[in-house]
Amino acid sequence: MHYIYTKIIALFILVLSLTNANASTAEDLSQLLTNFQSMQADFKQTIYDQNQKPLQKSMGNMALKRPGQFRWETKQPTPQLLLTDGNYVWIYDIDLEQATKQKADTGNQNNPASLLSGSIKDIERRFEVSTIQKPGKIQWFRLVPKDDSDMFQWIELGFADGKLSSMKLNDKLGTLSVFDFSNVRINPTLNASLFTFKVPKGVEVIIN
Repeated sequence: MHYIYTKIIALFILVLSLTNANASTAEDLSQLLTNFQSMQADFKQTIYDQNQKPLQKSMGNMALKRPGQFRWETKQPTPQLLLTDGNYVWIYDIDLEQATKQKADTGNQNNPASLLSGSIKDIERRFEVSTIQKPGKIQWFRLVPKDDSDMFQWIELGFADGKLSSMKLNDKLGTLSVFDFSNVRINPTLNASLFTFKVPKGVEVIIN
């Protein structure tokens, strides 16, 4: 489960790190991403194996706020919470009464959190960004790593009416994670407490 959350962290840190993109091959993408400083939405997530067989489905809500803050709360099938204030990442398993705390290490290139400090030059150095055509009204972008050792095979970001509506992530194991967003709110006012974790009484804390 923590591996799944690592991919979620990577996706949203990538989105947050592209805030200051300027004219380039990713110009259209950067324009869409710079339209918002905060976002809230409901999500549905489906994970597929290498044969496109569904392995797991989940749903919940999320929020993000630049710079570097996001919250990912799974409601079904198992209630769990991931959040970060940009300095630390918390993963809280409600049923197990266990919370894991780890530093958002921006100095480790192999850690997805390293993208927090990334500029557009860093992104362009890591990925080839292109637009792709698919049926429907969603505008799609594909990011393909230039380095074969990268944790991803590719990432796709989909926008509808200027709002982030879908994400697809294919990892090196061939596992595909699909995120669909609804009830998307752009630039809502978000309280800092939304991204702060207070350890509930009786919950075990594991520090990595």
